[in-house]
Amino acid sequence: MARPGREHWQGVKRIFRYLRGTTDIGLVYGNGRECLVTGYSDSDYAADVDTRRSVTGYVFTLGGSVVSWKSTLQSSVTLSTTEAEYMALTSAAKESIWLKGLVGELGIAQDFATVYCDSLSAICLAKDQVHHDRTKHIDVRYHFLRTDKRIKPILEAKSVVVLLGKNYRPVRMPAEVKSKLRQLMMHQEAGATLIDHAMSTAPSPLNGLEGKVALITGGAAGIGEYAAKVFSKHGAKVVIADIQDDFGQSVCKEIGTSLASYVHCDVTNESHVQNVVDSTMSQYGKLDIMFNNAGIAGMSKPNILDITESEFKEILGVNLIGPFLCTKHAARVMIPAKRGTIINHASISSTIGGAASHAYVSSKHGVLGLTKNTAVELGNHGIRVNCLSPYVVSTPMTRSFFKLDDEGIAKVYSNLKGAKCTLEDVAEAALFLASDDSKFISGHNLVVDGGFTIMNRGFCMFE
Repeated sequence: MARPGREHWQGVKRIFRYLRGTTDIGLVYGNGRECLVTGYSDSDYAADVDTRRSVTGYVFTLGGSVVSWKSTLQSSVTLSTTEAEYMALTSAAKESIWLKGLVGELGIAQDFATVYCDSLSAICLAKDQVHHDRTKHIDVRYHFLRTDKRIKPILEAKSVVVLLGKNYRPVRMPAEVKSKLRQLMMHQEAGATLIDHAMSTAPSPLNGLEGKVALITGGAAGIGEYAAKVFSKHGAKVVIADIQDDFGQSVCKEIGTSLASYVHCDVTNESHVQNVVDSTMSQYGKLDIMFNNAGIAGMSKPNILDITESEFKEILGVNLIGPFLCTKHAARVMIPAKRGTIINHASISSTIGGAASHAYVSSKHGVLGLTKNTAVELGNHGIRVNCLSPYVVSTPMTRSFFKLDDEGIAKVYSNLKGAKCTLEDVAEAALFLASDDSKFISGHNLVVDGGFTIMNRGFCMFE
């Protein structure tokens, strides 16, 4: 500015006052997040009780941190929720084009800006080139959505700007709400962003799996089922691979078909494994987490003379060859991306003998060896490989193998008194290995056993 006036200096002073009072507030860009403009659009139909105008709301993030937001009454009265959502989506699209140009000047190339909308009808209207009787009254300025290639509207089941798009009567704010809003305005605490908080009902103790894609073998029941639910709860898109089709489809419906999908897969069949990895890439364009969870126990035969060669090979086929094939094909798509994490489900039998059959113990020792060796190789490509070894936990497989019910399994000896290993415990441990909280952990065997494997019951002074 050649001739700044008094009002300009006042503006500069205002900026400096803001910066001085907000030194502890900032935008955090963590490793693993793509630095792209992403928008979320919503509206509240006929929200204003006086004018019956609807409310437009949108939020935009860059690399996961909020950089732009707006909540305002629309300029005219709309005649349907579809029209209100369409006008909100148009406002968000205009903002996305401006932000896309801004970050482009900063050297961040982006072909198009993705704008999420929770109205399927509005998205259909945005993609439909045909005029209808019910929509021909909509002002032509909103229809640029149909031809502008710089915008990509996507249906999202839950809009994160629902609070911005709704019109509420003023009420006294509860203390706990004030506390949470104060945390939200701080933007970051333990690496979580404002948008992360808005998408969940409570802050997560972990960084979460927002935007990640996880493939879980054996995800139709037991530990795999619980892991799928925990992963999706923390923001991941989950692909369940199993041979139990009915159970797998049921788990997907329970989680939500927008968050989970099912693919039939026998992990001993390489073509099946290749197909499920390719299907995941086709659906989501990436694979961030491979949880090799599928496994079998076989029959409980303590005498080696009673075990046939075919029985031994069957256990190794699922428990060891399966993780090998899954690791191989996960690495195939993770190496070009130079990132990813692979988790192999082993057992306490990966570190000790005598807790299960010869075939089972041999297979789990092999899984641990596979984990360590692949961690060394794939670490050169930014891929982490870890092992998860839980204590006995009540699943259909363990109940059948040990011939015990839930109560019986709970009474199995454990060093940690007053506690028992649950499906949730193992799923949460898998979540830790899958998340960025374990970003510098690779080649590790995480034993979830309450201290069982560190103790020699035959010789202990603390009985």
